[in-house]
Amino acid sequence: MEESIAKTERLKSGLMQKLLTKGIGHKEFKDTEIGRIPKGWEVVRLESLINEVKNGFASGKRDENGIVQIRMNNVTTDGLLILDSYLKVPVPDNVNDWILEDGDFLFNNTNSYDLVGKSTIFKGAPFPCTFSNHFTRIRFRNNLVLPEIILCHFLLLWKKGYFKSVAIRHVGQSAVHTKYLLKLKLPLPPLPEQQKIAEILSTVDKRLELLRDKKERLGRIKKGLMNDLLTGKRRVRLEA
Repeated sequence: MEESIAKTERLKSGLMQKLLTKGIGHKEFKDTEIGRIPKGWEVVRLESLINEVKNGFASGKRDENGIVQIRMNNVTTDGLLILDSYLKVPVPDNVNDWILEDGDFLFNNTNSYDLVGKSTIFKGAPFPCTFSNHFTRIRFRNNLVLPEIILCHFLLLWKKGYFKSVAIRHVGQSAVHTKYLLKLKLPLPPLPEQQKIAEILSTVDKRLELLRDKKERLGRIKKGLMNDLLTGKRRVRLEA
């Protein structure tokens, strides 16, 4: 199972690299300041694709009757938002300013040197969610770019160590300032091609999700079986 997951992760990484630099079925390319890209693509600054940028709020308090605040441990290095466990904090003033909406992009602006730059897309939850000051929320212009395409770019940049290279290091943590993030240049396909790329990568993501779910189920079965054996609920007959 581990080997299948690792193989699929490598497949996704290779597909992202190919699709985000060469696209689908292109035969003509051009040289740009960020490398060779398909002729019909553009090089754009991230800021030109954005409607709104907002940092989250700090809260050192807990409140079981409060509101969920997404934190660093809720986002994985491969772009997943995990809400199996979460913290609730006191509801801040103007809470609606920090309520997440479907499609909001979250960039982990402050973390350890190795983890700064993790990113994810909020795709809804059974309860209202806000986000901590360690995240920058970005709302993109949906007539120009899909958040999924930016996420793929950021995952590749994170794997290459780009965000570490531009982070300002402090004691115990590092930070990527928004002004540097907004100046980032990326290759941008036309929107219809973005949608095709996102669909291809979504297929791989679904396979990964199935494999990880299967691994988790097998782990629970193994744990339950071991517990039964150790407590005597299940006995093994030993043949002479």
